[in-house]
Amino acid sequence: MKRTIATGLSLLSLALLGACQTTTPYPNAGRPDPVMAPANNPRITVIQPELMELLGFDAPIVTKDQGRLRVAVPVRNLTDTRYTLDYKFTFYDEVGREVRPLFGYQEMILDAKEQRRPEATALDTTATDWRFQIKWANR
Repeated sequence: MKRTIATGLSLLSLALLGACQTTTPYPNAGRPDPVMAPANNPRITVIQPELMELLGFDAPIVTKDQGRLRVAVPVRNLTDTRYTLDYKFTFYDEVGREVRPLFGYQEMILDAKEQRRPEATALDTTATDWRFQIKWANR
């Protein structure tokens, strides 16, 4: 009887120990992006999906200012409502690394049907590419 209880407790302990071990020693591999390049990294990105229907973008204006990349992105409010938005630019060098220092978000008020051209100039002459992100402010 004692032997049966001891065997039962041993088996129960092993089962419980096995159940506690939920992790593996292997790292979690990154998942491949389901959207193929270059569509998975557009230059103009609207962060919240509901905002995509409310804004329209014209062709960006890209120039050089004393060797530094300068970008303006024409954006228009397509509605009759005033919006407070945040936007930021990120610049990249020729191999795709972010050029430092990084810009933080800037606030922009976009009145009904109004078009604005937020712009930024890279602080470094190594910038060859850029991205623009826009989102609701304070959300």
